[in-house]
Amino acid sequence: MNELVTVQLWPVFFFDLHLSSMKKTVLIIFTILFTACSPLELKEVKNVTLVQWKDLGIGFLLATKEESETFNDLAWIYGDLRDHTKTFPLFNEWRDPNTKKPIRRLWFGPETQKLVEWSDENQNGIWETKTYFNQTAKTGVHSGHIAFADIDTDEDGTMDFRIFLGARVEDLIQEKGTIRVWAEGKESIEKIDRFIRTKQISDLGTSRKAPISESWALHPEKVTDVLYKPVYQP
Repeated sequence: MNELVTVQLWPVFFFDLHLSSMKKTVLIIFTILFTACSPLELKEVKNVTLVQWKDLGIGFLLATKEESETFNDLAWIYGDLRDHTKTFPLFNEWRDPNTKKPIRRLWFGPETQKLVEWSDENQNGIWETKTYFNQTAKTGVHSGHIAFADIDTDEDGTMDFRIFLGARVEDLIQEKGTIRVWAEGKESIEKIDRFIRTKQISDLGTSRKAPISESWALHPEKVTDVLYKPVYQP
C-alpha cells in the first residue's frame, strides 16, 4: 500500500506587481502563519484524496480520480474519522474526466437516502433529466426506487414531462385547465423506456386530455402507491 501523504492546505495569494516589498513580506508571513495554524488537512492515498477538519475529526470532501489526472468523482460527506460507521454522504458530483464538466449530481438525506439526481449527459450545461427517489432508495437497493423523473425534451431549461415509470407520463404544461396524459399502465413500460432514450413524444403513442384535478404532478395527494411518492417533493 502506498505511503499516506499529508499536506497542509493553504490559500494561494496573487501578488500585485506594484506592491511594495514591505507589503509582500507581510503577505508571505501571513501565508506561513495560516498554513501552520490551518485546521484543514489533505490526505492522499493512490487515486483518492480526503479533505478533513483534523481537530474535529471530520472529513467533508472525498475526491476520486480514475486513470486521468482529473478528480472526476467528488463527494461531500460527513466523515467521522474515529468511527467510520457514522460516516454518510451529503452530495455527489461526477465530472467527465476529459471535458471536466459535471454530468451528474446526486443529493442525499439521512441514512444514505437518495433524494434527487440531476443528469446532463450531453454536457451542454442544461440538466435535461431530474430523478426523484422514493423511500426505498437507500444503500444496497438497486431497483424500484425511482418515484418519478422530470424530462426537459427540448433542453430549454424547463421540464416538459413527468414520468411515473410503469404508470403514466404527464405533460407539465397546462392547456386551458387540462393536461395531457400518455402511456398509462405497466403494459406501456416499453413505450416509456423508448421515450426516455429518444425524447420523441411520438414514441409514447396516443394521449388523452385530463382535467388538472386529475394530475399526479400538480396534485401529489392523488398518488396512492408509495412507489411513486418521492421523499423530496419539488
